[in-house]
Amino acid sequence: MLEGYNVLHPMGFDTFGLGTEQYAIDHKMKPQVVAEQNIKTYISQLEKIGFSYDWEKKLLAQQILSFTNGLR
Repeated sequence: MLEGYNVLHPMGFDTFGLGTEQYAIDHKMKPQVVAEQNIKTYISQLEKIGFSYDWEKKLLAQQILSFTNGLR
């Protein structure tokens, strides 16, 4: 039971991997563009099956990497 507390169930996207990079190479696209398209598709699929997330609070692996590299 939630008991009135705000509960965070984070959704993260590990957007850079071999699959994304290979697809980008094969289709002469930037990996970032491919990753963004995949995320939009995935979010759309989750919404169609009734999942409800606050998408304003999503984090991408590239954002985390940029943040952690800035801490060094």
